[in-house]
Amino acid sequence: MVSLLAATLIGCSSTPSPSLNQFSNYTGGQTLGDATSFYWYTEKLTRPYSAADYVNMNDYGWYQSNYRWEGDTLRESCAKGCKTR
Repeated sequence: MVSLLAATLIGCSSTPSPSLNQFSNYTGGQTLGDATSFYWYTEKLTRPYSAADYVNMNDYGWYQSNYRWEGDTLRESCAKGCKTR
């Protein structure tokens, strides 16, 4: 009975096949002194696709950046922020 159940489960198992639209997402952040930062990064297969970061330095201001790639070429880069001191 156990071997029949194992054979049934093995017959039903599968490994996902990679898709040409497969994305991997990475996120992170840290607090260091008065600064807090977050980042987001996305790959399509193993190539960069998009990225963004946000840094808040409390009384010293903040900034945010966004990036977008096409293939291996960076096509868009945008940054904005505010310095308060």
